[in-house]
Amino acid sequence: RADQQVKVRGHRIELGEIETALTAAPDVTEACALTLGQPPRLGAAVVLAPGVQPEQALAVLRESLAQRLPEYMIPTSILPLERLDLSANGKVDRRALAARLDALDAAGARTPPRGPLEQALAAIWAEVLGRADIHREDDFFLLGGDSLSATRVVAQLEPRGIAIEQPLRHLFAHPRLADFAAAAKQVEQIAARALVADRAARHAPFPLTEIQRAYWRGRTQGLALSTGTRYLIVLDGAGVDLARLEAAWNLLIERHEMLRATVEADGEQRILPSVPRVTITVDHLDEAGPATAQAVLDAVWDAAPSPTVQRWPGHWLHAVRYGERTRIGLCIDYLLVDGFSVKLLLAELARLYADLDTELPPIGVSFRDYVLGVRPTPEAEARAETYWRARLDDLPPAPALPLARAPESLERVAFGRREARLEPAVWARLESGARAIGVTPSVLLLTVYAEVLSRWSGGGSHTLNLTLFDRQRVHPDIDAVVGDFTSLAALPYRPEAGTDLATRARAVRETLVEVLEHRACSSIWLQRERTARLGPDGAALPVVFTSTLGLPERHGVAPPCDFPALVGGGRSETPQVWLDHQLYEQDGALVLQWDAVEALFPEGLLDAMFATYTATLARLAEDPAGWARPLALDLPEPQRRMREEVGATAQDIAPRLLHAGLFATARRDPARPALFDGER
Repeated sequence: RADQQVKVRGHRIELGEIETALTAAPDVTEACALTLGQPPRLGAAVVLAPGVQPEQALAVLRESLAQRLPEYMIPTSILPLERLDLSANGKVDRRALAARLDALDAAGARTPPRGPLEQALAAIWAEVLGRADIHREDDFFLLGGDSLSATRVVAQLEPRGIAIEQPLRHLFAHPRLADFAAAAKQVEQIAARALVADRAARHAPFPLTEIQRAYWRGRTQGLALSTGTRYLIVLDGAGVDLARLEAAWNLLIERHEMLRATVEADGEQRILPSVPRVTITVDHLDEAGPATAQAVLDAVWDAAPSPTVQRWPGHWLHAVRYGERTRIGLCIDYLLVDGFSVKLLLAELARLYADLDTELPPIGVSFRDYVLGVRPTPEAEARAETYWRARLDDLPPAPALPLARAPESLERVAFGRREARLEPAVWARLESGARAIGVTPSVLLLTVYAEVLSRWSGGGSHTLNLTLFDRQRVHPDIDAVVGDFTSLAALPYRPEAGTDLATRARAVRETLVEVLEHRACSSIWLQRERTARLGPDGAALPVVFTSTLGLPERHGVAPPCDFPALVGGGRSETPQVWLDHQLYEQDGALVLQWDAVEALFPEGLLDAMFATYTATLARLAEDPAGWARPLALDLPEPQRRMREEVGATAQDIAPRLLHAGLFATARRDPARPALFDGER
């Protein structure tokens, strides 16, 4: 049926939306969208206007679809027909059309990989992208690949005995499978690093990761912008069974070791073998709405302390009953988890909530095993250190955003959140536009974010901190492990005057490739090295970009219909951070969040920046021609006027020679000493 909702490559899709986009294209009079094979892929049959050449019409059609639909909704096979097949009762015969499309694929419209190297690379792509139908003509990024998944592909080359010079750069430059494989060579296979679980030492102390240690030290009292490392998730639903939700969360505590972890004063972390049961705190409101319920959660967040030593539990749940609905706050210390872990926990929480007897697969490895057993190779560290040392002196500083007060003057650090949502149709057009200019959606968003920051920082170059989700594929169960696997990378942004958005985005893509190739030295290492030259303030990179686009979706079935939905109202805080831009997809839409230290900035500045950022993205989605022009980001009139007033320091200066003042003083007071020898 046209209104049928199907799931393809992790996305829920309505076939009717695809058919609407197909019939909106020139020369298409009728269309039928279908799912084909297992795992399901999309296909379509179209009826073209009389006299139209199919080859030319299909090229125009694909271009039209790229403007209207996200990549994952574009059919991989399109069959032009004089008329659609009909069943005996006069309805479109979808089964017959699907058979004809299958025959089209089998006839060679898409060719399978040739030779052992293409086949091996296709297997890697299939594993990373969660697909089983990789062909020679397939484009890695049009299949849904991103910078994160590209690094995962590259990490698997050596263990499979495949060598490609500068593989990450080559993948971005040659994303078609056949082209990517053309540069590959078969070499001696290097055994993959197998992570061995040490069950006997599971509860022994182990060191913090680099980023955990930075978070832990950063929340020490007395440091500027010292605060906790907390993340608040807000859920809301009708008829929520809190007893069942509480039981499900306690099952997760038993299952995931880092939900039982502590960090001691000596900087060692430890997994407790058992812990007391966690209970949900519940408030009851009469005649209240969601805003009042959210205000209760906000007050709980504000009242909760930010400890310098991580005691158990590093999480809490607070529920607010209002009418027939319940709003739930789940707060987790992300010294213990990362963004991927949060998605994993929510998915498993929903499965257990639906059925407390659900048998989740066992996890054969520990976060402790990973921390002790995985690190970059000496060769990778040496390459990265050489690369970054050559750039220590010319790396741009952090964005020079206007401040209302110095960071060290704040007695209490309070983060506020700005949130916007790009609906699926708008986000789909942005995705398609990014693919059309040869960049990933994350790179597009990063570029526009950097442009806005540059505009409010005087228009110059600056360096951002990127959050990388990069857990290594060292064990079959690694994606089931909860822990903080993140790292930080420094990304310089150098806007070139007069260049259009597409050119700047491609420049960001090239810079990002270099950064990812040398990520063995993190932004934390870089800031330590630059502190000796510039001091802690000059070396700091307090403006962050965190994208979860490209994280693998391997968390099983969709949540049950009675599981509370993820809603706005969440919060986060990070020590020594001024502004953190976080983004993720939800139900086909894009959610954009800015978490920032409110008191640092002049009133209205963050609101104006965020409004400009979101409006620019919406404008680009509606105006494809804007991609070929420089971004016009005008400052709001009050801020432009304020800057002019502050900068109006010009005054008339009488012309004179440099020595004139000295001679004038000598004439007025000839006995006055002019030079001192240092001993006086």
